[in-house]
Amino acid sequence: MSRPSARRICWFAYTRYWRISEDGGAPALIAKPDSARGHVAYGWPDVLPDGNAALIMIWKGTSLDRAELGVVTLATGRVTELGIPGTGPRYVSGGYVIFTRANGTVYAVPISLRTLRLTGEPVLLLEGVAVKANGAAELTVADNGTLAYIAGESPQSRLRAVSRAGTARAVGTELRPFEFPRVSPDGRHVAVTMAPSGAQDIWTYDLASQALTPLTHDGRGQRAEWSPDRRHLVYIGRDRTDNVVRQQAWDGSGTSEVVARPGTNVLEVALGPPHSYAAYRVGTGATQRDIWIAPLDSLDKARPFLATPADEWLPTISPNGRLLAYATSESGRPEVYVRPLPPGIGRIQVSAGGGIEPRWSPDGREIFYRSNTHMIAAGISEQPELAVQRRDTLFADVYLRNISHAMYDVFPSGREFLMLLEESRRSKLYVVVNGTEELRRKMRSR
Repeated sequence: MSRPSARRICWFAYTRYWRISEDGGAPALIAKPDSARGHVAYGWPDVLPDGNAALIMIWKGTSLDRAELGVVTLATGRVTELGIPGTGPRYVSGGYVIFTRANGTVYAVPISLRTLRLTGEPVLLLEGVAVKANGAAELTVADNGTLAYIAGESPQSRLRAVSRAGTARAVGTELRPFEFPRVSPDGRHVAVTMAPSGAQDIWTYDLASQALTPLTHDGRGQRAEWSPDRRHLVYIGRDRTDNVVRQQAWDGSGTSEVVARPGTNVLEVALGPPHSYAAYRVGTGATQRDIWIAPLDSLDKARPFLATPADEWLPTISPNGRLLAYATSESGRPEVYVRPLPPGIGRIQVSAGGGIEPRWSPDGREIFYRSNTHMIAAGISEQPELAVQRRDTLFADVYLRNISHAMYDVFPSGREFLMLLEESRRSKLYVVVNGTEELRRKMRSR
């Protein structure tokens, strides 16, 4: 039986699943994550041969070691967990699922298309396959059994300072799996997340000495922001089964402490100036990717601020603490908006034609965001009313990006951006003819 054509089912392959008729029309929601089951997001669907169900990846946290395999039934939206950690599942003719893990290992496991259950234990197929931070493996299988993959380390990146005109200069020589860089208020240090094998930790980088130092060591720290007192890093951590907000002195002194348990799955945090607000992006059961706020002096007292049927994410607070910039999907594509913090009446759309990863300029007069192709600077005025004064196209944006959390920062001078230039130390393309025959041979020899 042939598999459904790409024209038949159209997917938004992150967070929720939708179906669109090949003749067009309104999308129909199939499934959205159930936070009561610990589901944060869904990704990488692969429709099974009968067209009635699809393999999926279930995020149960914010790192790849918290991803599991699942199946969604298209008629009902029911999501079934398959009970195996892994990313990027694909169906292979003959009744097998191949999937990847964060360390680049590829496994195969038999599945029953009738019961949609696994019928055996995973068998190792390959090692050293490149895996991206979003769980996508550089691997594909053709209908005739030919298997192709890119071997090498997961994508690495270098720190680059980029001017408004696009001129780039090196910031050190390190080639690492950097993510989410944040420049210290004095411009002397950078906090980054690194996930060399799926487990994420916070590191600090001294721009003068080029010393790279780990701050967290438990594989459960990510998405750090500098605190208003300039002495701490506030980041998303893990406490037993929940994401929490933790704080640690940036130089590693003292101990890490939990400063907020919002009571729902917190995925990113943004901090305003002293005596203003903090903003959290959370995942809840009724809606997804909402924004909550809390007084900066009482981070544990969070309450919903933007909770709509659409997704809201990427919150960032203006330097004066009066405005919140964020992205929302309510128009059908990501766009950047800004609105006043409490009472939060009124809002304006900042981007035009799509926009992600908003960041404020240090003086609060501009919001930077990324279009599909360029970095954009939008001039913002608050008086006599909140308005976009202009949109300036700055430079061609060839740098690493992330729709869920800003993958760049602005230096305190406001004249340069800290970007990540993605590359790998080594990568080779391999093609395995009759790769599925090798799979079957390994299954028979178990």
